[in-house]
Amino acid sequence: MGDISQGSLTKDTLIKVDRKIMETNFFGPVALTKALVE
Repeated sequence: MGDISQGSLTKDTLIKVDRKIMETNFFGPVALTKALVE
């Protein structure tokens, strides 16, 4: 799977970047798991 990361300080990271990271690294595997168990 293709995780994404970000290299700047948390305080310097835009919330939209945080959301993109969570969407890819957390919700991607959750969606895949749900699709496989249906």
